[in-house]
Amino acid sequence: MPFKSHRNANAAPPRSSRKDAHAAGTEEVIGRLTALDPINDRIEVEDERSSRRLWFDLSGARLRNVEDGDGDGRRSITDLFPGDRVKVLADKGAESMRRARSLRRVGPQGPVGGLRRMAG
Repeated sequence: MPFKSHRNANAAPPRSSRKDAHAAGTEEVIGRLTALDPINDRIEVEDERSSRRLWFDLSGARLRNVEDGDGDGRRSITDLFPGDRVKVLADKGAESMRRARSLRRVGPQGPVGGLRRMAG
């Protein structure tokens, strides 16, 4: 009799993990944020594995583990800071611009209180 991971003979087989379901069409990039373009919702990340600089379109991406750093009351890419370590889950696609599904800040948050405008 084959090995079963459940006791009930009528139970369905265990479902595949969520990571396996998304692995075919996505790639995961972990690296340091090097540039922000808030007008066009784009960021540049230096990949830790390959040391390449990659551009990502964040227009439809979910921002996770991002605190309100600029004090406007909502999460946006202006709450990220150059030098932040981020993990981007993106669709596999063109080398010039990848469409990001989600962005997660990994590690410590930005400066307390966010960036402030200089008087002048």
